[in-house]
Amino acid sequence: MMVVVSLVSLMVHIYTIVICMEIQAINAFLVYISLFTFSMMMLVMSNNFLAAIFGWEAVGLVSYLLIGFWITRPTAIYANMKAFLVNRVGDFGFLLGIAMVLMYIWHTGLCCCFYAGAWNSR
Repeated sequence: MMVVVSLVSLMVHIYTIVICMEIQAINAFLVYISLFTFSMMMLVMSNNFLAAIFGWEAVGLVSYLLIGFWITRPTAIYANMKAFLVNRVGDFGFLLGIAMVLMYIWHTGLCCCFYAGAWNSR
């Protein structure tokens, strides 16, 4: 998964540098894309649910910033608010799932959760 995230991120960075050179604030845009790559890799590399929630929140925040980068366009403002609200719904579901895992397994590590799931299925 790290290879996929890295390759897609590389393609997006190259596209941004080649195509979007006429943007006034390209440096800020590149910072947002780099932060998105970092937060996506943090989400992919997490080995427990608590680290995954931090990566998930970082992806949501940076996607909000990337969509809101074009603040002069009314459609971007609407899409920015829509992404924020949809992300909050996903956050609620993710936190509810983590709470259920904690309630039944009492551990947030992925290995322990997979082991407990395999043990309970027998």
